Amino acid sequence: MIAVANNGSWQSVTVSIVGAAVDTDTHDITVAAALDGIRYGCWKNPVGKVRDRYEKAYKKAVEDGSPDPARAAKKGADSLKKKLPAITFSGLFKKRCDAGMLAHSGLICVDIDACSDLAALRDKLKSDPYIAAAFISPTGSGLKALVRTWADVTLHERSFLAARRHFKEAHSIEIDSCKDLSRLCFVSHDPEIFVRHGDAEILEPAAGTLSAVRFNQRMLRYRLSGIERIEAEAEAR
Repeated sequence: MIAVANNGSWQSVTVSIVGAAVDTDTHDITVAAALDGIRYGCWKNPVGKVRDRYEKAYKKAVEDGSPDPARAAKKGADSLKKKLPAITFSGLFKKRCDAGMLAHSGLICVDIDACSDLAALRDKLKSDPYIAAAFISPTGSGLKALVRTWADVTLHERSFLAARRHFKEAHSIEIDSCKDLSRLCFVSHDPEIFVRHGDAEILEPAAGTLSAVRFNQRMLRYRLSGIERIEAEAEAR
C-alpha cells in the first residue's frame, strides 16, 4: 500500500534524491534541506557549468539563425544538466520509478519555460496561496514552482490537471507536462528562492471520473510489476 506523507509542515516531509538522471537508487532528503541547498549554493558549481553551457549554446544558436535558440540551447546543455542530482518532490521512493513510491509528499513540481522575466514571475508567485516555493531552473532559463496538493497518490494526476488549469487562468502560463509520480527536478542555485513560511493552501484536484478504488487497483498492479522488474534487474547484476 502506498502511504500518505506525514501531516506536519510541508517542508519537513521526506522525499527522494538521486545522483543523476540515469540513477534509480534513491536517498532520503527533506524538502527543507533540498530548498536550503538551492538557496545556499550546495550545487552552485555544477549548476554554474550548466548555465555557462546553456548561454554559449544560446549565443551560437542566435548567430546561426536558429528559429528557436532557447530550444537549441536547452538541447546543448541537456547532457550536462542530466549529470546533476535530482529530486522527486512528489514523494518518497524505494526506487526511482512510479511503481517505487512509498509515500506521496503533497507537492507537485511544475516547470515554466515561456517567460521573459523569471525574477518578476518568481516574485509574483509569492502572492499565489497554492505556491509553496519557486526558484530559477538549473539552466537559468526557466522557473520551478512547488504546488501544494493533497498527499494522495490517487489524486496525483487530477492535481496536476488542476495545477495546469490554475496557472493558465491565474497567470496566463502554460506549464510543461509533469504528471509522472517520479518526475525529476534537477537541483539548482537561486539565492533569491521563494520559500513560503507556514503552510500553502491545498489546490483541490480537477474533477475526474476514475474512482479511487479502480485507481488503487491499477497502481497496485503497476507497482507490483515494477518491483518485480527492479528485483529481476538487481539479480541480473
